[in-house]
Amino acid sequence: MDTTLNPSQLEDEGNDALHSEILEILDNHAGKLSTKEELCDMIENDIIKPAGYVSIDYHDIYTSLTGVAELDGVKVAGARNEFEQLLNDVTARLQAAHDGATLTKILIHLTAGNDANIQIEELQPMRELIAQFNDDVQVVWGFSTDNNQDANIIKICLLAGFN
Repeated sequence: MDTTLNPSQLEDEGNDALHSEILEILDNHAGKLSTKEELCDMIENDIIKPAGYVSIDYHDIYTSLTGVAELDGVKVAGARNEFEQLLNDVTARLQAAHDGATLTKILIHLTAGNDANIQIEELQPMRELIAQFNDDVQVVWGFSTDNNQDANIIKICLLAGFN
């Protein structure tokens, strides 16, 4: 997997107009926890590229980024049995960095090892997290597997928009 932080990656995938708009949003609203380059890398390598059971595309990214005053993202990985704690930690980090701002949009992408055999019950913490937001918060989520990732590890990429 390419780990080079390169905003131009988004421009090389086909839909130049949409990618340009995404890059402009990132230019204007890059986060307190992640730089524009880190957000581009997360979008390209951790959210878009993995083949997903519930795939996220550039239109989902664009929808998740537009109309926000502040934008940020966090990526964490840890043991599957610590999923709830990982999810709570990443959410708390984002909310602390944007204290006083109102969460309006959130994109959550989960990646598990190909042999993970994730059960729907294991995603309950994500459902509980989403349920705590008010009805005005727009939520996009996706799920993919990675042949190179240990089945006992889960990776969470979370993009959040605040006003």
